[in-house]
Amino acid sequence: LQQRWQRLIETPPPQRPSAPAARRPIGELLVERLEHRRRKLLRHAAAAAAPRHLHRLRISGKKLRYLLEAFAPLLDRRRLTPLRRRLKAVQDDLGRWHDLEIQLQLLHRIAGEHDLHRPAAALHRHLGDALAASRRRLEDSLPALVRALEGSHPASLLAPAASG
Repeated sequence: LQQRWQRLIETPPPQRPSAPAARRPIGELLVERLEHRRRKLLRHAAAAAAPRHLHRLRISGKKLRYLLEAFAPLLDRRRLTPLRRRLKAVQDDLGRWHDLEIQLQLLHRIAGEHDLHRPAAALHRHLGDALAASRRRLEDSLPALVRALEGSHPASLLAPAASG
């Protein structure tokens, strides 16, 4: 496997790449992908009042974060670090919210299947309170991420060497 990777690294690219994007500079492609992910996340953030959009926001955040992490060497660390921190904070809050939602759904199902509504009531209240607190944390962390994403274009994240 290591030899195959070495050959791949040492083999020059074809003179006429078959994919149109293969001829474009990586910085240009990266800005395009970041902008797509940024717009999608902002769209889901704007609709975050609905639980289904919170889940979509969570997935959009993951995709943006993974893209940022995969191409971190091409990005300006000074600009990237605060954005990643905000993104991680929102993802953590969304993750807690999602886990609590799943726990509540599971509690309802089990309580219904085994006629445990009365014993489950205290746990239901506790999970409901935790879910509300999680939602409040998200309402605190999400605006900072939205401001950061609205206030900058993905091209501003590129390190000087990657912009050409």
